[in-house]
Amino acid sequence: MPLIQGPRSGFSGVFSVMLILLLVVMLTGIVAAVLFGTVKVPEKGGYFSPAAETVYIDGKMVVRIQHRGGDVLSLNTSPGTGNAHQIAIFVQLPSAMVEVRISPSTRSMRFGPGDTIYLYHAQAGYFLSDTGASIHPDQDISPETTVPSAYVVIVDQAAGVTIARLGPF
Repeated sequence: MPLIQGPRSGFSGVFSVMLILLLVVMLTGIVAAVLFGTVKVPEKGGYFSPAAETVYIDGKMVVRIQHRGGDVLSLNTSPGTGNAHQIAIFVQLPSAMVEVRISPSTRSMRFGPGDTIYLYHAQAGYFLSDTGASIHPDQDISPETTVPSAYVVIVDQAAGVTIARLGPF
C-alpha cells in the first residue's frame, strides 16, 4: 500500500481519532443518563402460565384459573406485598371492561404456582375467590348465552402490561 504524500497525509489518522472520541462521549452520556435516572429502565412484568376453564357451581358458569408456573402474583392492590407482582384482574365484555374485586372469603392474596382462583358474577359485580366452596354466583360469567363474549384480562399494575388474556367464556 503506497503512502499518501502531500497536504492530506495525516487526514485518516485525525479522522479515526475524532470518531473514537465521539464514540466515547456518546457512550459516557448514555451510561450517565441511566445511572442518574434521566432514562428510566422499564420494569420486568410478571409472568405466569395460566390454565383457564369454565366450571359450573350452583348451576352457574364460573371461570377457574390455575397457576401452572412462573412468578408469584399478588391479588392485593395495596403496597407491601413483598416480592410478588401486583396484579389487577378485569372481565372484558363487548361493552365494557369491569374490574374484578376480591371476595371477602378469600384466604390468601398470593397467587403462586399450584394455586387456583375462581372468578364469578354475583349481585354486586365480578368477584374472585381462592376456594370454590364459598362462592355463590347469581348468573353466568358471560352475559351472552349463545356466543361466548367475556374475556379475563390479567394486568401487572407496576409494569402496566397485560400478562394474560384468557377466553372467550
